Amino acid sequence: FGSFEKETASRGLTLLDLMKKGLMEPGQEVLRVEYRGHVFLGDLTPSGSICYEGELFETPTSWSKYVKRSVVPGYKGDNGWRSVFYVAEDGKKTTLEHLRKTHALKMSGFGSFEKETASRGLTLLDLMKKGLMEPGQEVLRVEYRGHVFLGDLTPSGSICYEGELFETPTSWSKYVKRSVVPGYKGDNGWRSVFYVAEDGKKTTLEHLRKTHALKMSG
Repeated sequence: FGSFEKETASRGLTLLDLMKKGLMEPGQEVLRVEYRGHVFLGDLTPSGSICYEGELFETPTSWSKYVKRSVVPGYKGDNGWRSVFYVAEDGKKTTLEHLRKTHALKMSGFGSFEKETASRGLTLLDLMKKGLMEPGQEVLRVEYRGHVFLGDLTPSGSICYEGELFETPTSWSKYVKRSVVPGYKGDNGWRSVFYVAEDGKKTTLEHLRKTHALKMSG
């Protein structure tokens, strides 16, 4: 296995692979985990490891679990690619999951925005790219049985709610509704999640998605 592509496919993607593709750079405190009001900052080494308080972690998940357990000792399940942010020089914060998807698109040759969208389904990031919504705190809203839930929209297109990251509107909508009705099942987050603009105007994501489709076809 000589080529970068085969090497990556044979052993799973690493932070070093992302650095090789120019998607991130090593540095002090460029990695970040936010959990239950706590913020943890880690260094990215040139070899692709994460250095935190003198300890080395070889994967995002192992580091994310470690720091979250310092808050909740019994903490178990975690996906470091979704919960670890990379902070670029310009201060832009992006989940490693998003960088991984960008890497996959580069590898598969999907260069254009249109092809990218078609290949993986529309995302909140796509809507932001078209200027239909902007990242911000508590700009996303779910109303259910008298309860109102407010989520943050991250620059990478994820939804941040109480320290947890959700990659789709549906996964977040289900999560908050289950806090009211534990057995809640079916949901379409595009229809049940609202985006609240700066002027206070409330719009469903479904409406923004239709607007996006019109822009793309026009």
